[in-house]
Amino acid sequence: MLYSTINGFIFGAIGLAALTCEVWPEVKPVAIISAFVLPPICAFFIVVPTFGSIIFITPIRQMAYNHRCDSWAAQVVLDGRGYKDPLSLPSTALFVTAGDSRPLFSFDLDQPQEGWARFYLRKFESPEETIESQYIPALREIVYDFVNLRLNGTCGTNATPCLSGKFELDRLIMDLQFNLTTNSPEVHSRAQSSDRSWSWPDEHPTLNYKTLFDDDSPGDEVLQTTVTRAGDCTRLKTCLAGSRAEGSGGVFGPDVLAPLGILLAKQSQYALSCTKPK
Repeated sequence: MLYSTINGFIFGAIGLAALTCEVWPEVKPVAIISAFVLPPICAFFIVVPTFGSIIFITPIRQMAYNHRCDSWAAQVVLDGRGYKDPLSLPSTALFVTAGDSRPLFSFDLDQPQEGWARFYLRKFESPEETIESQYIPALREIVYDFVNLRLNGTCGTNATPCLSGKFELDRLIMDLQFNLTTNSPEVHSRAQSSDRSWSWPDEHPTLNYKTLFDDDSPGDEVLQTTVTRAGDCTRLKTCLAGSRAEGSGGVFGPDVLAPLGILLAKQSQYALSCTKPK
């Protein structure tokens, strides 16, 4: 619409110039074109660099934030604590269905001291009895040891140990062993990010996370980050393909939840940076 308006103005001005030359032949066409054509062109080159991000990029970004995950199994909003937010406010992961974005449950990230973090179920955002069983996570808490690069997790309301593993932060490689029920064999899962440069100091984390075959070649997608919300850099939308490991206990198995805790920690660092007064 903007381009149509500008083009209409330009061609209309040229037509007006031609008509003016017929009526007042003593007026030079160059002067008329300069008067009617150059100002909107100059205005275009002034307005677009200054307000182009608002006119073009912001709506596109918001559309991507709202709909990029529609075809995935689920989605999660990683909401980091901003610079001016109270220290008591935790960073939160809100899990929702794809398409209709129905809230399911939320996990909080607790980092009371440097070197470790706790990623745990905060509450169900919809009544638990109304949520389909494949959307209810068996895993309720993950504790990360960033010194020894180990993690452990518990399941159910009685905090039964059900997950252990190790990870690497350089490429976010995870090697997990888990047993979500007491009567099933232990499951082994390995996955990694597609790119080593998944975390930057001044940008939100960008992660395309895939399973690993026995020969270390990448397999199916597990999750993928998209963009932050327009006008709110603290919220990062991430698409979830669902758990890829057998015996993982539904869409939100350990191979999905384990990397999300680290991803939220990175988004929390970015949220503090992007909201800090310049």
